[in-house]
Amino acid sequence: MTLLQRIELKGFLSHFGLKNENGEVHPVEIDFHSSPLWLIYGPNGSGKSALFDAITFALYKLHRGGKSNFRHLINDTAERAEINLEFELRGQRYLIQRTITKQKNGAKVWGIVRHWTGHDWRAVPNTENQVEEWVEEKLRISDNTFVMAVLLRQGEADAFLKAKADERKKRMLELLDLEFYRKLGEAANSHRKKWNDERERCQQKLKGLSPVTEQDLQAQQEKIGNSST
Repeated sequence: MTLLQRIELKGFLSHFGLKNENGEVHPVEIDFHSSPLWLIYGPNGSGKSALFDAITFALYKLHRGGKSNFRHLINDTAERAEINLEFELRGQRYLIQRTITKQKNGAKVWGIVRHWTGHDWRAVPNTENQVEEWVEEKLRISDNTFVMAVLLRQGEADAFLKAKADERKKRMLELLDLEFYRKLGEAANSHRKKWNDERERCQQKLKGLSPVTEQDLQAQQEKIGNSST
């Protein structure tokens, strides 16, 4: 089971950050620990959709514009955007960190997954700039399934219903974590076909054998008797 715990944003879309009395900018933080149900509301342009863009970007390096134009995700008054997404997965706490830095001809994206040890956040091996691969392996949900059936974007609530039957089946297998059983069924069918073919081969071989007569049996019994003496 996956539970969203906390998200921090700084310089991401409309979430520039919070300035203190010294002019220092701190991330905007939303902590979901205290309740299993949250309502996010506000006027148009206040940054509601940006929160969901931050979630999909942290997990899959994806936003409403697709998998490119990352420079546009940086606040106009900032040079860098930061996202920290904390969640719980099968009883373990993880933190995905993403940064987007403006470059001359676009933007540079960096990401890593960290695991809470009980004392500090340790980097998960082989996840630097390979966050999406880790997410798909651990969550077992592709980016398409996530935005189609888990995190529904504005105006796309019926995307799952409008999908073709094969596509809906594929997404449901991911959502219900039934992929393992599908592969198990395929393996069982493969073994069944293998043994059916072997049975057919043995039956054909048996058909090619000459029938055993009483004389054949008697001759074999005599051989057995002679060898025992």
